[in-house]
Amino acid sequence: HTWEQFCVAVLQEFDVNIHRERMKELMLLKQSGTVEEYKQQFQQLVYHIRLYEPTISNTFLVTRFVMGLKEELRAAVEIQLAATVQLAAMYAVVQEVLTHQHISKKIQ
Repeated sequence: HTWEQFCVAVLQEFDVNIHRERMKELMLLKQSGTVEEYKQQFQQLVYHIRLYEPTISNTFLVTRFVMGLKEELRAAVEIQLAATVQLAAMYAVVQEVLTHQHISKKIQ
C-alpha cells in the first residue's frame, strides 16, 4: 500500500465517523429553547448529514423534526402532516405563540 492509499483510507474512516456522529446528534436532538433555535440546530445537522447522504428522505427528516419538538407542540404539528421541515417548523412556531398566549392569559 502507498502512503496516498493510507491517507485516503484514514480520511474515509474519519468521514464515516463524522457522519455517524452527526446522525446520532440528529436522532437525539430535542427542542430545549425556541422552535427557531431548534430548527437552526436541526438544519445544521441535516446539512452535514446531506454531505455524506444526499438522498436522505424528507419524510424521515420531517418525522425526526416533529419528534424532537417539545411535547406541548408536537401533537398540533403532527396533525398538519407537513411535507417539509420548513413547513413543520412554521406550524410549530404558530403553536408556540398560541401556547405562550394561553399561558399568559392563565397567569393574568
